[in-house]
Amino acid sequence: MNRELESTRSLTDALRSQTHEHANRLHTVLSLLELGRADQARELLTDGLHTVGTPLHAPAASDAEPAVSALLLAKAAQARERGVRMEHRVEIDAPTGISPGDLVTLLGNLLDNAIDAVAGPDVPDGDRWVDAEARVDGDWLVLQVADGGPGPSPADRERIFDLGWSTKPAGPAGRGMGLALVRQTARQLGGRVELVQDSGTVFTVEVPIRSTAALDVGRSASGSDDDA
Repeated sequence: MNRELESTRSLTDALRSQTHEHANRLHTVLSLLELGRADQARELLTDGLHTVGTPLHAPAASDAEPAVSALLLAKAAQARERGVRMEHRVEIDAPTGISPGDLVTLLGNLLDNAIDAVAGPDVPDGDRWVDAEARVDGDWLVLQVADGGPGPSPADRERIFDLGWSTKPAGPAGRGMGLALVRQTARQLGGRVELVQDSGTVFTVEVPIRSTAALDVGRSASGSDDDA
């Protein structure tokens, strides 16, 4: 239950940020149009397209896993509010068989961790970036989130996955929950989490996808239970 509540809170906060920003832009565009400033209104809308977190030449958001695409767009808006540049890509052509709740838990907490790591006032402008990718590699779903922060110290590399351990102040939902939930969820799905530190900090989650045949069997079994 705690995992589901934390995932819902993360997505709700991100969507609230996105809604707030879009509302401000729409109000401004409306006012510009009423003032006869169509060119400025167009410029503001165009700027919004350039800053949603994905370049204009990027492929369209994946329809196969809409929860992933929606979360990435919402988190990009949240990152921008905190002065963090976020780019993201989705390369998923078919449903993975992983529940939307688990997808939000995995990717949402990785993004929260990355944004928090580079949003502080002491972080140089050149390091205030996050890059996220969701893709399918063979029979695995790969979720990768990189940021410009230094990452944990060697002594803390394993502790960061411990429930309740954190270097950040406690929030409304407690502290030290995010990465612990990521590892717990990944393991429950038969997957793994990897941390690499080089020119930045990179967290990679790999979980096995369920085949189309397995999904069809699951749906058939569910239908049989309903008929019974």
